[in-house]
Amino acid sequence: MTPLLLLRLLCLLPLATIAASAGLPADFTTLLAAKSDLSDPTSALASWDPRHSPSPCRWPHLLCSASHAAPAVASLLLSNLSLAGAFPSPLCSLRSLAHLDLSYNSLTGPQPPCLAVLPSLDHLDLFVLPHSCQEAFNITYPCIAA
Repeated sequence: MTPLLLLRLLCLLPLATIAASAGLPADFTTLLAAKSDLSDPTSALASWDPRHSPSPCRWPHLLCSASHAAPAVASLLLSNLSLAGAFPSPLCSLRSLAHLDLSYNSLTGPQPPCLAVLPSLDHLDLFVLPHSCQEAFNITYPCIAA
């Protein structure tokens, strides 16, 4: 395969992912945007891929709500997955999200103010180990000593 052809094929990969996610309900397109905002060194969220698993309610680490016309994300259970980066702000548009657990990851930066106004959110866990708070002294997530 010539280098030019390989380069052209690589440029088309993002378009294939966008096309594959085009038929997804809005919540799952939002999850893919949040996933792209995070570093996932252990590939814990690799199966969040509509090309390989077209039924997002079967993706690991989430639970769906069946009370809506379209499936909606009710719980995200992302604890201890070695995720890193800033808080993925696309999560703030998950209107049916009732349970969000991002504890024991390496998130940095401020919590988005939108978390306070998510209409269904009743459980939020952003626990960070105390030594992690010391390493990232500018972190604004709750630091709870054990």
